[in-house]
Amino acid sequence: SSAFLCLTRVQDKTHKKVSLNSIELTSKTLSEADIVVITTNHKDYVADFILKHANLVVDLKNVIDSKSEKLYKL
Repeated sequence: SSAFLCLTRVQDKTHKKVSLNSIELTSKTLSEADIVVITTNHKDYVADFILKHANLVVDLKNVIDSKSEKLYKL
């Protein structure tokens, strides 16, 4: 199964029968996701921690300054 983790400021809610739920950002949740997409720049995100534990990162807001083969920026 695929796992997608979107880092954003969305609160828990349901939209058109799709539940959006907040989860704790841990090394386990990052490593279990097939892809992590950063959609907002947030002071609580630790870029090096995300990059270290995620399998693949798409950074839409250029939050991560580091270079990595598993990092893609818009």
